[in-house]
Amino acid sequence: MFLIILQFITLVLSSSYLLSIINRLKKGAFNSIHIVYMGFYFFMIFPVLLDLIFGRPDYSNYSNFNNFIGFELSHNDPTTEIIYSIFLLFSSSFMFFFGKYKMIYKNQLKLNDYGILNKIVVFILTAIMCLPLILTLFRTIQLNQPILNLFNYDYLRLLFRGSIYFLYYYYLATFSVMSFIGILLLSNKNFLKLSILSALPIYIAIGIHGKRNIIAILIFLYLFSILFKSRIRTKNFKYLIAGFVLLILLVSINYQSEIRGIDFRDSISTFYTDFRVDYGRDDVIKMAIYNQINGNGILEGHANTHLYFLNFFFSDVKYIASPYKYSVYATSRLLGYDSPIDLGWGMTTGVFDESISNYGIILGTIISNFFIIFICRIGDRTKNGLGLILTYITAFFFMILQFTSFIFIFFIWFLVIFHDYFKRIKMRKKSRISHSSIGELKQ
Repeated sequence: MFLIILQFITLVLSSSYLLSIINRLKKGAFNSIHIVYMGFYFFMIFPVLLDLIFGRPDYSNYSNFNNFIGFELSHNDPTTEIIYSIFLLFSSSFMFFFGKYKMIYKNQLKLNDYGILNKIVVFILTAIMCLPLILTLFRTIQLNQPILNLFNYDYLRLLFRGSIYFLYYYYLATFSVMSFIGILLLSNKNFLKLSILSALPIYIAIGIHGKRNIIAILIFLYLFSILFKSRIRTKNFKYLIAGFVLLILLVSINYQSEIRGIDFRDSISTFYTDFRVDYGRDDVIKMAIYNQINGNGILEGHANTHLYFLNFFFSDVKYIASPYKYSVYATSRLLGYDSPIDLGWGMTTGVFDESISNYGIILGTIISNFFIIFICRIGDRTKNGLGLILTYITAFFFMILQFTSFIFIFFIWFLVIFHDYFKRIKMRKKSRISHSSIGELKQ
């Protein structure tokens, strides 16, 4: 009973934050923290509502494995559920109250503030967006397959699946979709025209990617691109959000029917569990919490996974940097393995569960929230369309994806922030010189 009351309080409080943020958006006031919070609500808080209405997912005999024992144990542990609710209360309150300050208004923004840099970035993004199309076309010709197969989702999904380089194709498909969003926001061309011209490259990228979450991310960012460029009145945006949820549901039903052979009418439980695994991030966070309070954690004393990338630059860092990405440890624990095994695939993880596994529940929660807010604050300082949208995407992806899957986007974000920093320094120097010159004239 206590858990249900706590979950109800969590939903009421976090939902009130969301409504307050939407009201601010209607008035044209926003900042990156509040935008990112809306994604946090969908992926971390909304599953709590689903638990109360439909019950917990059934992870036994899920997918091609006997079960997802890691999710099963954590979801059936009351202590883990209580701590997760406290995590949500803290994180949502933290983001909301930090986001109340330093608001940005739409009339302060200039989408094309970068001049020549803007054109260069659009050109690069266009090349990246079209690359999956070019590679697919060459591969289709090489296999002597009909060109019309480019419109066949099943063909696209399996085309590179058997390649040893599939992971690179997978990430390229992700970058292609993100590049499309960047083009929409940076280009002065007609929004609808750009969308139509980009339809085939994006469809092929989604097919190569092969997972539904890329469709959810695309629709989510596309809606905000529409709002950001004022293509729709803010008061009508709620209808777009409702349409977004309905479209995701329809895509999920069709995907499971066509790809996984799951009939929604015959296996509602399997459909529900599958939906939660693909779109929720509560499961991986709960698993991290469960292993912290019922053992030595997912990492069990292994080196820090946040330092994993040091292995690419230094040969002897095994005492401080883990030999595997965090997803390898999390996936192994998910399937019940006693030691980490690189299976070639991994359950999707994010900054919250990885921080909890590295630093403990309390410190990990604080560090991960501060990190997200830090990313948002840096991006907001640019007050520039490019910098802001890249900040939304970067902070949002840190919450729901592992770093390796969007490192290219992070790199672009870093370059834009770096450019803006030196641009502001240059303007300050010019301002000082101007003031000193005026002072000398007065004397």
